Amino acid sequence: MSVVWLFICAAVMAAGQSWFFRRLGMRRVRYSRTFSRPAAFAGERADMVEVLENRGRLPVPWLRAESRVPAQLRFGAASLSEINGQMYHQSLFFLPPMSRITRRHHVTLSARGVYRAGSVALSAGDLLGISAAFEQLETGAQIVVYPRLVSDDDIPLPCSRFIGELLTRRFLHPDPCLFAGVRAYQPGDPAREVHWGASARMDELMVKTFDYSAEPRLMIVFNVQLGERQWGALNEEQMAVVERGLSLAASLMMRVMDAGASAGFCANTDTLTPGERAYLPPVTGQGRKAEALSFLARLTLKMRMNFYAYLKELQTDADDILVLSCADSRRIREQIDRLRSEGRNVAFYRMPGGWNDDE
Repeated sequence: MSVVWLFICAAVMAAGQSWFFRRLGMRRVRYSRTFSRPAAFAGERADMVEVLENRGRLPVPWLRAESRVPAQLRFGAASLSEINGQMYHQSLFFLPPMSRITRRHHVTLSARGVYRAGSVALSAGDLLGISAAFEQLETGAQIVVYPRLVSDDDIPLPCSRFIGELLTRRFLHPDPCLFAGVRAYQPGDPAREVHWGASARMDELMVKTFDYSAEPRLMIVFNVQLGERQWGALNEEQMAVVERGLSLAASLMMRVMDAGASAGFCANTDTLTPGERAYLPPVTGQGRKAEALSFLARLTLKMRMNFYAYLKELQTDADDILVLSCADSRRIREQIDRLRSEGRNVAFYRMPGGWNDDE
């Protein structure tokens, strides 16, 4: 009979502690998740940082944080599981009383895009694992992955030459009417440019510097089609071809902006923002580079209209236009010639991986 009472007491205690931890276990638990950096380039690494706090005086025997994560965020295999083709990230914690735990997970950013991993399902259980309390949180964790940049040596010669000529026009002749500041005198500086007032104040010979009247504005026009007759969605291999072209476009924009000129981007696609078309007017300055890269990160690369029709409707005030397209055709060339007839400086570069619809 004593054995029966022993089992009854054990059952009552087990049920009691289960009820206790289920009811109170997560009341004073706080969870947050962030990425160690708001943005990075494709191929780089970042950390997903989880912070758990137990503000209560009782321990939490176990707590599991589980969330679905994009496949492009590559975590360590030990923390991932695949369910019905979806990737799930799991973390398991033991929380002592009045404790704070920070855990960092290394993530490789494999592809361009905007990725969210903010929704987290928390479950906390009792000592015996009989039952658990559940809570769904939205942490807002997000990281922007910029296109992978290519080195200057890997930029095709036609594109490099076009950009070089554009930048040469900017720095060829300074405008004496656009005073920019002063600098220290260097051998060969003309005497008429000596700034005598600044020289007296600095106790050193100073000369005037001037801005440049030629301010080129580059617009990169990008085609997400591999051929004019292609209307369906791109497969994985074709998407990789277009992504390489986008990396080239991003690299050219950064090169132009680093030189102090303006660069813009437009394409026959949309962005992740509903109703927003892929059009970024030319911008300049180091502070605008992140804006331009973030814009490129948000592109969907889903064709919105045929490229020759897009060129026909193109409206831009940029005089320098670089057309990047894997596809080539007579109709595309006709629209490029039309832009040139309007007095614009237009270059066309056919990227590898597409086809010519006239062949």
